[in-house]
Amino acid sequence: MDEEGNQLENQNSKIESEINNAKRDIDRIATELTELMYDFKDHKDKAVRDALQTAAQMELEIMTSKIESKDIYAKLNQLFSNAGQND
Repeated sequence: MDEEGNQLENQNSKIESEINNAKRDIDRIATELTELMYDFKDHKDKAVRDALQTAAQMELEIMTSKIESKDIYAKLNQLFSNAGQND
């Protein structure tokens, strides 16, 4: 017993119980944080893949457009050449 008549053993049990509860809470929070980190990584990876796919599609469209433009200019030049020869 302490000076106030309380049993020290009861206080120690209460403190140990609080420590165990705090440890359990910390473990739960650590688990949730780990899950959140995995979720974040998954979302980040998907965003990067989506961005790369969009960029690749845009680049393909640009290249296709350039090729089509060159084909049009070549056909126009050929038409003008043929028209000039027919005059």
